[in-house]
Amino acid sequence: MVPRILADGASRLSRPTLRGVSMNIVFDIHKYSQTSSDKIEYNSVIFKAELPKEIDEDDSRDLWFFLVTLISGGALKLIVDMKNCEFIDNSGIDVLINATKLARNNNGEIILAGASDKFVDIFRGINLENYMKFFNSDGEAVKFLRLI
Repeated sequence: MVPRILADGASRLSRPTLRGVSMNIVFDIHKYSQTSSDKIEYNSVIFKAELPKEIDEDDSRDLWFFLVTLISGGALKLIVDMKNCEFIDNSGIDVLINATKLARNNNGEIILAGASDKFVDIFRGINLENYMKFFNSDGEAVKFLRLI
């Protein structure tokens, strides 16, 4: 993956593929308390990944790699922003579930934000709302994560 900084300060990871297409994950970091050392205080940092328009099996592998890397590195609070996502297959949903399990095993949490009504209906149909929290916006998700 190749990191690029966007004009708004967010970062974008691009994965070149043989198909000539790349998956872009825009990520952002929310720090909500001051730190007095160079050590990262993971309890006061929220990582946000903004998903692309489509998540298929190939993209799911990259998303898994991205989330596992963050969690293994110490990230405790993650938001997966789905506001731009129009398609996600089983493998993408599996990644979200398994990454949430991994985060919780490490005393962390993954929250979904901005999912369309279509996705929320699908997630409710498979009882995902009993396992993961979803919010209408990333702002609501940030407020929730600041409290835990």
